[in-house]
Amino acid sequence: MDWTWLLVLVCPIMMILMMLGMRGGHGNGHEKQGHGTSEETQRMQKELDELKAQNEKMRNDLQNVTKSYHLKEE
Repeated sequence: MDWTWLLVLVCPIMMILMMLGMRGGHGNGHEKQGHGTSEETQRMQKELDELKAQNEKMRNDLQNVTKSYHLKEE
C-alpha cells in the first residue's frame, strides 16, 4: 500500500488543527478581557458623567461671579 498521499495530507491537516487551536486559545483570553473592558468602560463613563456635572456647576459658578462683578462695576 502506498502511503505517500497520506504524507502529502499530513502537513495541511496539522496546520489547520494548529490554527484552530491557536484561535480557540486567544478567544478565551479576549472574552475575559472583554468582560473587564466592559466594567472598565462603565466605570469610566460614570467618572465622565461626574466630571461633566462638575464642569457644568463650575461654569454656572463662573457666570454668577462674572455677573456679580459686572453689577459691582455699574
